[in-house]
Amino acid sequence: MRTARCLVLLLIAGCGGAPPAPSVPAPVAAAPKPAPDLAAAAPLDERAPVVRMLVPGTAPRKRMRYQLVANTIEYIELDMRMTIGTRFDDPTFAERKTNVAIPTLRTTFKTTVTEVTPSGDARLAFEHVSTELLQDVALAPGPRKAVEAALAELAGMRGTSRVSSRGVPSEITFEAPNATANLARVIDSFRDSMRQMYVPLPEDEVGKGAKWEVTARHAINGMMMDSKLVYELTEASSTTLAVRVETELAASPQDIPLAPGTTGRITALSGKGTGTLRQPMTRVVGTGTNAVTTDAELTVNDGKQTLLATMHMDVVIGMRPGKPPGRP
Repeated sequence: MRTARCLVLLLIAGCGGAPPAPSVPAPVAAAPKPAPDLAAAAPLDERAPVVRMLVPGTAPRKRMRYQLVANTIEYIELDMRMTIGTRFDDPTFAERKTNVAIPTLRTTFKTTVTEVTPSGDARLAFEHVSTELLQDVALAPGPRKAVEAALAELAGMRGTSRVSSRGVPSEITFEAPNATANLARVIDSFRDSMRQMYVPLPEDEVGKGAKWEVTARHAINGMMMDSKLVYELTEASSTTLAVRVETELAASPQDIPLAPGTTGRITALSGKGTGTLRQPMTRVVGTGTNAVTTDAELTVNDGKQTLLATMHMDVVIGMRPGKPPGRP
């Protein structure tokens, strides 16, 4: 669901030079334990993902597990629609505000289940097929060309991972041979998105109406981001999993890297979102949407002056099965 979201940095750079905003982290499942306070740990301490059952749901209950099939090839298509609002308190020019609607960004990946182990773990291979900026929102030719040129560097991007029957990833590898240093943090976000292919499932038996939460702290785009996702099971069968999800994001005050010669410090960051996902238990790609609103306050220093900035982002991600290249 969040693969496209990692391209936020490209779009910001191409549409007006606002400081990069962090993408949403990728929580995955782990052994159940008490839920941590999002603000409890030090900002630079990464925290392993934790799954905690909240409500087991109604009977009949069962243990939900993915059952992927070796040699399956699928395509996933992701659309991202985003609006970014920024405000700079500039001591030279007083206050500057921008509000930019970003054209829909459509990304297609080829996914292949290369192996299924006796324990039920699946090995996946990912291959970037295309990323395009749609024409649904007007964008000046200069910024559009800058963004499209950066997106072209994603050609050849590929990765692999191992995913357990509970949707827990491991053995993640990733490479983008054509990407320059300008895309380093974007590439990190793609690597992080590989942890997102499935809803992380509890060890316990669950029934309709079950709720569980997944908390995590990950290094994303040079900063530590906390997330808490609460899943509600709306449909469960031997072939299909459907959930509603609520997202909560937070980041403690911390320094973040920006452009060369420019430093930044996050002073506050919070976000909330809602979404739905319908995932076949024997397929790689599901169908769903997720809408997240994020607000951040930060300071930016270029060595000459310090600016105070605030950023508001509304992001909607749509995910669905895609089609092979060239097929209408």
